[in-house]
Amino acid sequence: MKALFGPYLFGKAGLVESHILDLQPLILLYFSSSTWFPCREFTPKLIDFYNKVNTPTKQAEIVLIPWDMNETD
Repeated sequence: MKALFGPYLFGKAGLVESHILDLQPLILLYFSSSTWFPCREFTPKLIDFYNKVNTPTKQAEIVLIPWDMNETD
């Protein structure tokens, strides 16, 4: 896993969210584009799933891999 993502994951502000070795075994990769309608429709459902699966204890992490053309998208 460390070879694939590097030692750390970063959030929107560029801050370290989690050390890669601290993550649970279930890591989901979400390839998405904010300009594609099916992704915009699916993302809220994925957020609901994430919140349910991680209550009361964290079971999974989702890594966003954006396909947007620029940072604004």
